[in-house]
Amino acid sequence: AAGSCDKAKGDSAATSTVIGLAQNAAATTAAAQVQLTGDFTFPSTAAVDAVFGTSGGFVDGTAYYLSAATSGLGTATAPDATGNECTYMGVAMSSLIIKLNIQPPVTV
Repeated sequence: AAGSCDKAKGDSAATSTVIGLAQNAAATTAAAQVQLTGDFTFPSTAAVDAVFGTSGGFVDGTAYYLSAATSGLGTATAPDATGNECTYMGVAMSSLIIKLNIQPPVTV
């Protein structure tokens, strides 16, 4: 629908564009605030783990990418299967902070 967006997934060009990270949980049809750039601070390591599939939060200095396996999930492993889209999201500054520097997807 106009003015809406979905969770991104790095398995195809049609779904791999990331605009930012939602600052709040929202129902499917509800509005959400989205942060596009800069330091994004999560409230807890559990929140990081839910969004990035980590355990105990981010690893400082590690780059994070859009997952090709799960919609809306980030990962420290860049997608490398032929046909996947590699979308760089940012680098961890601490266990709770990622510096968002989202880049356009690149076809693998």
